Parts: sequence; structure tokens; C-alpha cells
Amino acid sequence: MVVLSILAACKQKGISERLDEIDSLVVAEKYDSAYSVLSEIKESFIVNLSDKAHYYLLLTQVGYLTNKPQTTDSLLDISITYYKNHNDNKGLAEGYYYKSNREMLAANYSQAILYCKEAELRAQGYRQQYKIAERLTFLNELSGNYTIQLDYAKKSLRLASLSKNKQWMAYSYNNIGEAFSNLDKYDSALYYIDKTIPYIKYIDDRDKAGFLTNVGMLYKRENKEKAKKIFLESLKYEETSAAYENLADVYYMMGQQEEAYKNWKKALAVDDDDYKDNIIHSILSYDIEHGQIEKVCDNVDEIIHIKDSMLNKLKNDTIKDLQLRFDHEVSMRKQELITSYWRIGGLVAAILILLLIVYTIWKRSKMNDKMHEAQMQISDYMSQIRELKTSHEDVSETISELNKKIREKLEELSPQLLRGEMLYEQIKKGDLKTIYNWTNKDEKLFVDFYKAIDYRTVHKIMSVKRKESLTTHRLFYLLLKEMGKNDSQIPEMFSISDTGMKVLRSRTKEIE
Repeated sequence: MVVLSILAACKQKGISERLDEIDSLVVAEKYDSAYSVLSEIKESFIVNLSDKAHYYLLLTQVGYLTNKPQTTDSLLDISITYYKNHNDNKGLAEGYYYKSNREMLAANYSQAILYCKEAELRAQGYRQQYKIAERLTFLNELSGNYTIQLDYAKKSLRLASLSKNKQWMAYSYNNIGEAFSNLDKYDSALYYIDKTIPYIKYIDDRDKAGFLTNVGMLYKRENKEKAKKIFLESLKYEETSAAYENLADVYYMMGQQEEAYKNWKKALAVDDDDYKDNIIHSILSYDIEHGQIEKVCDNVDEIIHIKDSMLNKLKNDTIKDLQLRFDHEVSMRKQELITSYWRIGGLVAAILILLLIVYTIWKRSKMNDKMHEAQMQISDYMSQIRELKTSHEDVSETISELNKKIREKLEELSPQLLRGEMLYEQIKKGDLKTIYNWTNKDEKLFVDFYKAIDYRTVHKIMSVKRKESLTTHRLFYLLLKEMGKNDSQIPEMFSISDTGMKVLRSRTKEIE
């Protein structure tokens, strides 16, 4: 009996040491080796509750790090319960961190942030504190909380500096740059991205392609030559559709449309997990704009192999039928080859464009419905606030409650309406010089927010008969006038000439 007890104790000591060895391998970022050692441990040999909690935590951790995650958090929950009962803050912080992982991957960002905050309260040591701060940086960006994103990015930088970890500093500088960019503070963004460059060499080669692509995206707006250089450097490490697509965008903005087209094609050919909708749209728009119907047909074969969604299966079936029909006609009537080719090519182009439109409607219909409902609700709250302000009673508490409801609606649809609110406040405060840099998307987000706070005005403007239909840009112009901007300010804001202003005014003129 004594001998058996001694053997069990020795075996238990061996398991504890192997679990510590796996921890060391994870810290050294040797994830495959950690997975290999972990796979050799049999759970039935683990009798010590502390080791069992450690083992379950490592199963979850190494699973995520090697892209072999556990199907549920049931084992992780056992670890968390053990660490709670034994006041093990380090283990508990690690457990909550990986609880946040599953919520983040499921796009439940609010819950993921709550788990991360629990982890933050208990974090021990620079390594644990840093990775939690970085996770909170990322989650707040996904949630549209850009000011908080910046706070955590700066916290990450402080921890990286204290630990003298140059790889962490690279990520931290990049995250600060992204946060400033999201806040439309581009000078500050570029300042921190410039600081990132000397530290890129410390990034692991396996991660450099993605890291360089992110850096290039931040340069793309203000320094296209530098962005191009960085995207090309990224492609040396790994060919990704994101790098090719952004490189194509840079070429397009520089007027090199053929180079842009080549890189869109390369982006489409890369087999990765990135969505290809924008790339497909860019390629087809270019082909149609340049009258290249033949190329539309050639590109169809590449496009149908992209399986981003259920719609692509429909494309596959449709185009396959068209090609079979085409082949049959060619074999039966060779003399009509050219005529048939153009007819089928035009039909394919029309069907493909129609499918893309259907796909876009299918993808965004729920969000549009939700957006419209929120806009109407916010508009109603704003009307109630205006009516209350005209009364002589003490209604401050009621107004405060309505404002709270408005904020909840904005946050519910973040970052769409929150971004629109930021652009609206920018104009309201008189920061007008950056408007000429706004994209069509920025103008749409501004209009969406304006609809939310004053739906009646927008509806009234859109209901008026005019010489030409109202585009987003023209509606944006009319809303600026509603905000008190005059026709002497607007040309400077849009960076257009007096002639351009006359054209804009003419196209939005009401029909009497």
C-alpha cells in the first residue's frame, strides 16, 4: 500500500512538471510543441484537482493557439470554478481571458468585454496584463468605442515599455495609430505609425504579412507611395487577398488603373478566408466601365469558385448551365460562334450583376430594417425632448431618461450611427476643412445619423420634386444648408470650384 502511494505521488509530480513545461512552451510561442506534449497526457492519470484545473485551462488555451478549439467551455468552466474557490487570481484571469475568446469569435462583443474586464481585475505580471489590454483594445475597436480603444492601446504600450518587449511595442504603436485613425485624428495616427516602423523587424515572420498590411492601410490615406511599398513588402512574406486588394486601391487612387486591375485579379485568386465581395465588385465595375464584356465572361470562372456565401452556390449552378448551353450551340452552329459568344457574355454579366444586387440586399436587409426602426425611434425621442423643453415644468429627469434611450439606440447600432454622430459633431463644431476627404460611405453615415435625429426634415427634403434625383452627396449638401452652411462656405468644404457649386445647386433645385 505504501509502495502504491509513493508511485502515485511520483506520477502526479511528473504530470505537474509536464503541465509547467507546456506553460513554458506557450510563453515561448512554440504552440505546436505545446499541443504535442499536451496530447501525450492522459486525463485519467490526473487526480490532483489543481492539476486538473491547470490541464483543462491548457486544453482551452493551446486549442485556440493551434486553431483546434474546444467545442464548448464546459472544461474551462471547471477550471474557473476551482480558481475562484482557491482565490487563484492568475488562473482566474487566464480563465476569463479565454472565456472572452469564445464570445469574441461569436461577435458577442459586450459579453467578451465583460469577461476581459474580469480578467483585467485579476491579472498578474506584465505578460498577462499586456495580452488582456491588447484584447480590450481590439474588442473596443470592434464595438466602435474608439476613445476606450485608444486608452487600452496606450496601456499596452506602457506595459510593453516596462517589460522592454519590442514585439509588444510594435503592436502597441500600431494599435494607437489605428485608434487615432478611427477618431479621425490622422496626424496623430501617422505619428504613431511612423514609430511602428523600426519595430516591425521584431514581429514573427509568420505574422508579418498581416501586420504590414494593417500598417499599410493606415498609410493609404495620407502617404500612398509609402503604403504601396509596405503592401509589396507584406506580399514577400505571404500572398493575401487583403494585401493585394489594398495595393490595388492604392494604384487606382494614383491613376494606375491597369495595375489596380491586375492586383484585384490576384486578390481574387488567393485562397484565404477573406470576403471577396468588394474585390468582385471592383473587377466587374472595371470590366463594364471599359466595355470589356469578354473579360466579364473570363472572370466568371474565377468568381464562381469563391464560396463566401450560399449565393455563390447559386452562381455556380447558373453559370454552369449557361456554359453548357453555350458549348451545345457552338457544336451545333459553329458559324454563329461570335454572335453566341457576345450574347452569352452579356447574359452572364447581367445575371451576375443581378445576383450581386440580390446578395447585397439579402446581406443588409436586416441591418437596414433595424437602422430604420432605430432612426424613427430616436427621431421620436428628439421630438419629445423638444416639446418638453418648451414646457414650464421641471422635466430635466424625463429629458435625461430620453437622452439615455437615444444613447442606447446609438450604441446598439455601433459603429454605424456612432460614426455618423462623430461626423455630425465634427461639422457642428465647425471642423469643416476635412470634409473634402470624406468618402461616399462617410457621407451616407452622416445622412443616416441625421435621419435619426431629425427624420422629418430629411423626409421633407427627399419628398420635394427636383430637377434630378437626390444622390447621397446631393442630400448631404442640402443637409449642410439645413445646418446653416451657406454657398460661400460649401465650395471650400467640398474643395470644388464656383462652377462646380453652380452645377450642384442646379441639380438640387426644386421644381416649382
